[in-house]
Amino acid sequence: MAAICLVNSYNYSEYLNECLNSVLSQTLPFDRILVVDDGSTDNSPDIIRGFAERHPSVEAIYKTNGGQLSAFNAVRDLICDEDQVFLMDSDDYYPNDYHELIRIKLSSLWDISFCEMKAFTDIQELKTSKINDEPVHCISKSSAMIRKRFTWLGASTSAISISGRVYREILPYPYEEDFRIRADDVFVYASSIIGAKKFFIPSLTIGWRKHQSNNTLTYSGKDRENEERMQAVKKLFQHYVKKCSLPLHSTIFEMLEELNGLSPEEKKYAKFRLGFLFNTLYI
Repeated sequence: MAAICLVNSYNYSEYLNECLNSVLSQTLPFDRILVVDDGSTDNSPDIIRGFAERHPSVEAIYKTNGGQLSAFNAVRDLICDEDQVFLMDSDDYYPNDYHELIRIKLSSLWDISFCEMKAFTDIQELKTSKINDEPVHCISKSSAMIRKRFTWLGASTSAISISGRVYREILPYPYEEDFRIRADDVFVYASSIIGAKKFFIPSLTIGWRKHQSNNTLTYSGKDRENEERMQAVKKLFQHYVKKCSLPLHSTIFEMLEELNGLSPEEKKYAKFRLGFLFNTLYI
């Protein structure tokens, strides 16, 4: 098993050095660092090349511009089922103990996990993480709940870690143009649809950089509700439900069966995150 940090990069040379240094400064080092440059037109390729020459764990992949999802698709065959993949945008920042602490919280391989994000403009605002006793929250299955109303249950790219098996099961996704940005939607939605076990680590935080050209507006998914975006999401759902031989919209009975399969703690957290669905069912 290899711990892989997968950095997608496009025209963020202003932030790239700080991003890659945060990845390389982990108290528990990553085994491999894959940096995919998506046809940058600034000096990002030169910066990446310099890191790859100085650090054996850094592997540079250069491709023509196709958007964020195309960068994730491009390295699918470089990842094994037994790997654990930590996603990273090239303008974001990991506290130096991020990898070590997530391993403490999740001691074995996991399907997909999310942590908190802290907005910042200066890396001096970010300190070494201090995890507390707040428990990891788990939802072992969320397919029926998510298909009920196309519910977004996750976090943005840099807060996601995912097993190689689930990564390879989700990708490649063929409609790359739909997700030139916000490719985290593919991981968040598809992981639920295919039945991946989700873990939420509220006591762990990574740095999300606030700047003018950052395309992420919120983490609640509310900015994803415009008509064009919803058409792309609907196409995504149609793709994965067909792949899994599932109906596009779950029935109340399917939801009840899924909920009954959750532990009391899982059900409590699901109600917290998806309360409107519970209210609909009078649960």
